[in-house]
Amino acid sequence: WYTSAADGRIAHGARDDMAVAIAAGLASGDTESTTYTLTGPQAHTVAEIAALVTDVTGKPIEVVQLSDEALTEGL
Repeated sequence: WYTSAADGRIAHGARDDMAVAIAAGLASGDTESTTYTLTGPQAHTVAEIAALVTDVTGKPIEVVQLSDEALTEGL
């Protein structure tokens, strides 16, 4: 898994949870211009996510940290 995220954390959210939240916002009847920030319940590093996937699947996921430039060049 190539990344430049280093120790940055990402709060992934389940698609169904996001859909429910969006539907609730749209159905609220509020006509004001409102911004909602939707995130998952907990932020994880790429290394933590890779470790979880490894535990669940039994297949090791290697995380390779790159600079932003190196990652962009590799795309």
